[in-house]
Amino acid sequence: GTGTLGSLAVNGSFYGTVEKAGDKDIFAITLTAGETYSFDLSRTANGGVALDNAYLRLLNSSGTQVLVNDDFNTSNAHLTFKATVSGTYYLEA
Repeated sequence: GTGTLGSLAVNGSFYGTVEKAGDKDIFAITLTAGETYSFDLSRTANGGVALDNAYLRLLNSSGTQVLVNDDFNTSNAHLTFKATVSGTYYLEA
């Protein structure tokens, strides 16, 4: 689904916490057609325990997966996306 923890602004960031195994955090973000965006998820700990696996998905407005990255390198997931349609998308970490 696309139930969110909130929204992210372009060039924004968020620090999250894994509450339990399988936890997923979803954030809405508004993208503009023709623009290219980069998204990064770091699995490193920020005063806590690091993620075992950095997994980042971009969903369209209906919740359908557009892109996914599972471990861009040893500590991050990375997506680059050129929006073809303006509107609300969702990032799932």
